[in-house]
Formats: sequence, C-alpha cells, structure tokens
Amino acid sequence: MSRGFTVRAGVAVALVAIVAFAAAGCGTKTLDQSDEVNLVNKQLSSQKLDAKSVDCPSDVEATEGDTFKCDVTLTNGNTGTYTIKITNVSGDNASLQIVDATSTGKSSSK
Repeated sequence: MSRGFTVRAGVAVALVAIVAFAAAGCGTKTLDQSDEVNLVNKQLSSQKLDAKSVDCPSDVEATEGDTFKCDVTLTNGNTGTYTIKITNVSGDNASLQIVDATSTGKSSSK
C-alpha cells in the first residue's frame, strides 16, 4: 500500500510554527527557508512519512495572510505540495500554518 499526502483538519490547525525572519534589501522581511522546511518535516513526521527532499521558496516575504507552496518528494517516491499560510506577523516573528496538502503523484526518478 502506498502512503501519500493527507492533512486532516485537526492536524492542519494544530501544526503551527512561530519563526523568525531576516531583513532583506529595502527593509523587506523574508521568512527563513529552513523554518519552512522544518514545518513540512514536522507535518510529515506526524504522519509517519519521511521526505527525500523538501523544496520551499527562499524569498517569501513575511506578509500576514499570504500563502506559499513547498514541493515534497517522499522516500517512497510519492510527490506532493504543501500550502503554508502566514497567519500572523509580529515584530521579528511570523506564525506559519499548513493549510493544505496535495498529492502530485509518483515520481518517475528514483
């Protein structure tokens, strides 16, 4: 049986991370990419899944209400996308919440 991507409503609401961000050029504040990856890995771990790779954008501005996507390849070859929402920005911290997970199929490469 192949295990894929699912996000139960209770899990999605419960898995929130508070992360710090750095100032980029012109006063723009961006999220730390490693915090984005860690949030996805925590979600996968809670579902007893292991990632071969997690690819999150490195230039996400810390803007409350915005969403972004991280692409995931599991060790079993399945691929998917997690949608993460920036739920709160306060000072030098932002709160992130996984709001959706979508299976994109089985990877053709091993």
